[in-house]
Amino acid sequence: MKIIRSSSKKLEKIYNRQFLRSKRIEEKVRRILEDVRTSGDEAVIKYTRKFDKVKLSPKQLKVSQIEISGAYQNITPNFVSNLKIIIENVNRFYRRSIRKSWRIKGGDGLVLGE
Repeated sequence: MKIIRSSSKKLEKIYNRQFLRSKRIEEKVRRILEDVRTSGDEAVIKYTRKFDKVKLSPKQLKVSQIEISGAYQNITPNFVSNLKIIIENVNRFYRRSIRKSWRIKGGDGLVLGE
């Protein structure tokens, strides 16, 4: 057994290792998302090959009209109504989180804060 004092740098390193690991993972994900944003399907194909070990072509990424129609047929009215509720909840949350401008005027019309 190894004893580590609470004031040692080693304990701080152990305590922060999960945070550091999360930061590294977050940075990798950010780079992947940026690559997909800028390179589109080409990046999706590259990461599918890297992570899933599946080689796709751009043509395979396209969803056919038959697949779209089939998907619509599998949607229940209950799912659609739940989806609408979810969308409204997310919209309401983000509308409330937007900072609103404000202005305070003194009695003489002078703007005191903005």
